[in-house]
Amino acid sequence: MNQYNHALLPLLVLLGLFMDSQSVYAIEILLFSIVFGSCIDLNQKVGKKLGRPSHHLRTFVEEPFGVLLIGLPAALLLALIKIEYFVLVIVPYAMHVLLDYITIHRVSPMAPFSGRVVCVGVIVPSTRGGWPAQSEKWITVAAAPMAILAFVAKIVLTHWF
Repeated sequence: MNQYNHALLPLLVLLGLFMDSQSVYAIEILLFSIVFGSCIDLNQKVGKKLGRPSHHLRTFVEEPFGVLLIGLPAALLLALIKIEYFVLVIVPYAMHVLLDYITIHRVSPMAPFSGRVVCVGVIVPSTRGGWPAQSEKWITVAAAPMAILAFVAKIVLTHWF
């Protein structure tokens, strides 16, 4: 899934969860959606810069055990600051993994404990070009306006940021 969907879809879910909450601001939801929804893929950019082959760019950070080994401890630590941060970490991180698994590509579900690789997904990744009916580009087109409207609504309901 592309980086826009990795941020937009968790943003929509979190805005829905915290729309009436006065304890979580829109800017917090946006930042957590970007950091724990989209920035998880930065390890692939680093791998590319280090010259790793494309089939070695995906790491356990983007697999289900990554949610348990990285996401859960990060959520628990940040929950010490503010209890709502637990949900603001877990939801985007888990959605990132879920979105990767519904997009057609190769994954290693048991990483780092097993190197077994399987092909999963039903949605065509945007890297393949074009606009087929099952393309993730349609998700971005549908989600972006809804995310913007929900974000503005949250700002108005919580008196700005």
